Amino acid sequence: MVFCSTIHNRENDITDVLHQTFSVNHDSFGRLQVHELKLNGKDIPVTEENKKEYVRLYVNYRFRRGIEHQFHSLQKGFNELVPLGLLQSFDEKELEVSRYSIIVKLLIAHNLV
Repeated sequence: MVFCSTIHNRENDITDVLHQTFSVNHDSFGRLQVHELKLNGKDIPVTEENKKEYVRLYVNYRFRRGIEHQFHSLQKGFNELVPLGLLQSFDEKELEVSRYSIIVKLLIAHNLV
């Protein structure tokens, strides 16, 4: 529903329709919190001229906030199998090219397979 209204607002004139600022309300453990999408965002109204920036910042915030907990859980589980110290000596190209062989070798070295 939020996605559809965001797309609708992006593609249509929002003058005198959308009364929104560059801030987002969200529930955090039962408490309503305000997150500013940009500096002093709660004081900046969304207008026809800046709505694309608002949509970009809003979608980025929702995407990051939505997966942050899951990502940290995945990272924690992965680091229990493959200690971070073993990966720090590789750069991103080395990890991409040989990620499967490295992981398999590490798993065998730690008697996990």
